[in-house]
Amino acid sequence: MLARRADFVPLSNMSNLVHFVDIHRQRGQTFVAPSYHVLSLYRRAVGSRPLASTIRTPMYDVREGNRRVSTILDVPFVDALSVLSAGNNMLRVYVVNRSLDTAYPVTIDLDGFTVVANGRAECVSADSLSAANTPENPDRIGVRPVLYQRVGNQIRYVAPSHSVGLIELRRR
Repeated sequence: MLARRADFVPLSNMSNLVHFVDIHRQRGQTFVAPSYHVLSLYRRAVGSRPLASTIRTPMYDVREGNRRVSTILDVPFVDALSVLSAGNNMLRVYVVNRSLDTAYPVTIDLDGFTVVANGRAECVSADSLSAANTPENPDRIGVRPVLYQRVGNQIRYVAPSHSVGLIELRRR
């Protein structure tokens, strides 16, 4: 994830940013693209510092990609980014599941971080890759609450296929 490289990538530009995160207005209905919701989750990390994370997940290879990068080996199906808020009181764990069809269980070890009893978990996902927000169904894809379990000093969460999730835990 790009935030891990923030020490030497101060700004990143997504292609067609204006249209990528577009707020649409069609037939009198206003709605946003799914990418808007994903970026709204990442916006919460502003001012946070990335923490070291170890990720163990199945991998896949990209072959015959584009002209610039035709092959990428060992891409993790599940990726995660952990950040600690500027006040050191909020741990945010972002979980990306790149699999098109498999939900993956995720276990987060909270070594050295004592949390209050309840946190919050949210996810942006859809029932299919072709799903979209439309004037007829403007909220088909959005940020939705999801369940996680706290077992001892671990958080257990199932990352839906093709999803971006956020688990927020407040420090005692």
